[in-house]
Amino acid sequence: MKPLRAKMMRYMERRGYSESTIRTYTMWVSQFALHYGKSPGLLSEEDIGAYLDYLRRGVSLRRRASCAAPRGPLTLPAASSGLFILLPVSSSAGRVRAVG
Repeated sequence: MKPLRAKMMRYMERRGYSESTIRTYTMWVSQFALHYGKSPGLLSEEDIGAYLDYLRRGVSLRRRASCAAPRGPLTLPAASSGLFILLPVSSSAGRVRAVG
């Protein structure tokens, strides 16, 4: 497991997120990284916003999800929540850069 993924999972476990939520959020971070072809730790808050805008423009969320996606509805709020977990997790490592 990559260090950023492990750190993100520990962050959520410590805050009492369910296993299903952790799987969903990490899946969305993986989709985000695949979309840009980079580690999510190298991407910015602006990139997160642009990716969410891309999803909002009508890309089927089910089609974008990987085969390993958790069961149940995949929603834009889940994608957004999962991606914004990256900000507190990776900011201490100097990775995801906040815009502004």
